Amino acid sequence: MIRSRRCRPELQGLESRELLSLSHPIVTERTDHPGSIPPALAAPQATTVGRTIRQSDALIYLPPGLKAGATYPILVAFSPTTSFFTRTLNFWKAEANRNKWIIYSSREVTDRILRNAQYEYETLVPLVRQHIDAALREFPVDSSRIILAGFSGGAAFAHDLNIAYPGFAAAVVDNSNGAFYAGVPFDHLPPASEFSGSRRIAVFLASPSDHVFYAQVQATIPIYQHWGWQTLFLSYKGGHIPAPAARIRQAMAWLTSRPSWH
Repeated sequence: MIRSRRCRPELQGLESRELLSLSHPIVTERTDHPGSIPPALAAPQATTVGRTIRQSDALIYLPPGLKAGATYPILVAFSPTTSFFTRTLNFWKAEANRNKWIIYSSREVTDRILRNAQYEYETLVPLVRQHIDAALREFPVDSSRIILAGFSGGAAFAHDLNIAYPGFAAAVVDNSNGAFYAGVPFDHLPPASEFSGSRRIAVFLASPSDHVFYAQVQATIPIYQHWGWQTLFLSYKGGHIPAPAARIRQAMAWLTSRPSWH
């Protein structure tokens, strides 16, 4: 069952800033839709060059060095605006290359959609899950190591997906948003037992000068602790901007060092 959610508050233009200076070119291979990906891409041979695949639902990145027959974690990333889709992909490439993670940068969720009065939560969440599932089938993914991540409104949707499908994600990375259900009594949330199939690792990053979402991020942490998740909170300077690369690397080093990740 898909649980209801609260509407996203107006951000008064915060999301329209040019927040990332990531302009690395990407190599794209076009496919029509999830499920139409050539079999050769589903089990890539070892290579020294990563590949980016552009689909209608997502940008997918395969890091170099993937070997036929092996499976790898996947980081499913959500963005606040359409201009962030490629930037989100590039933002995570260093960690993907370092950890041999596949990236799925969703193109279906933005703040504009989340704020829209016509936003059909019970339609969008299953649709996004359906397209992620298609990627899990087509690519060499270890489905027990799915990371849901996002910046700003993208982080909110990562929480939404996690609560809609408890046990689906092994880890969640919230960069500057928090969950819409922060502050909701625990008895209105899924019981911890519903997450028993998850590795339950959660990372939270926010800036103290982000006056809109810093407190909401912190208010979300007790929810995950109540569910029995291991949590890490890291702060950084700058306001409502993505965490710097050094903080991301520190956070992902912690995530991958958890015994439950292995």
